[in-house]
Amino acid sequence: MKDIAAYLLLVLGGNNNPTAYEITKLLGSVGASPSDNLQKLLEELQGKTLSEVLAAGEAKLAAAGPMVAAGSGSGSGEKADSGVADAEPEEEEEEESDAEGGMGGLFGGGGSDDSDS
Repeated sequence: MKDIAAYLLLVLGGNNNPTAYEITKLLGSVGASPSDNLQKLLEELQGKTLSEVLAAGEAKLAAAGPMVAAGSGSGSGEKADSGVADAEPEEEEEEESDAEGGMGGLFGGGGSDDSDS
């Protein structure tokens, strides 16, 4: 990942074809070293523009379809298997209006008393 991040930083900085030396130098400036797969990454990106690589990645993500977050299922699985939705809607908490313009009393004062007048 750090190799890709360094590659992207160099491309965004105006270098459309970063070399292994340039990536290593950039990573070294923050105390990191490139991974063993840097040369393979550069071979795969050779001759491609950043927009082409991003478009290909976007197409692959779209083809994969929507992803489901891990751990989003119920613990016992009973509710998920029943196929019946809850009849009772969840209650939403009402937000209190802020007299301080949305700052939540950040700058002191808890009420609407104006002691400056």
